[in-house]
Amino acid sequence: MVRTVWLEGHGHEEPAVNEFFYFGHSTGRYEDGALIVTTDRFTFDPQGLNADFRLPSSTQKRVTERFYRDGENLVLEVTTIDTFFLKEPWSFRVTSRPYDDEWDPSWQCDLDAARHALRLLPPRYPDDPPIERIDYRSER
Repeated sequence: MVRTVWLEGHGHEEPAVNEFFYFGHSTGRYEDGALIVTTDRFTFDPQGLNADFRLPSSTQKRVTERFYRDGENLVLEVTTIDTFFLKEPWSFRVTSRPYDDEWDPSWQCDLDAARHALRLLPPRYPDDPPIERIDYRSER
C-alpha cells in the first residue's frame, strides 16, 4: 500500500465533502519534535478497527498517530476515535528499538515483487508509477 501524508501548509487540495477513502485521508504536522498524523475520511469498513475480532468502523473514524524519538528508539502512539462504534477512544503505543545485529546481505528485496500490489490500483498522483496490466490467465 502506498500511503501519502500531506504536510500542513504545503498547498495540497482537501477532499470533497462527500469523498471518502478506504485507507482514509492523512494530514501531518510537526509539533514539539514529533510528527503528528491525523487520518479521517474513512469509508465504512466491517473490519476497519480490527479484522481479528471483526470490529467495524464508520465514516466517523479518526486516527491520530504520534511518531517521536525516545533516545535511539522510535515511538508510535495511536489513538482511534469512532463515536458510532466505540464508547471511548482506543489507544496503544509501540516502541521500536534499533536492530543491533549485523545486516544479512543474503536477503535481497525484490522491487518488482514489492510493487506487484500497486498494479491493481489506479494511479492517483502524477508521480505514481504507471499501471501495468497483467493477464494472470497467461501466467498459469
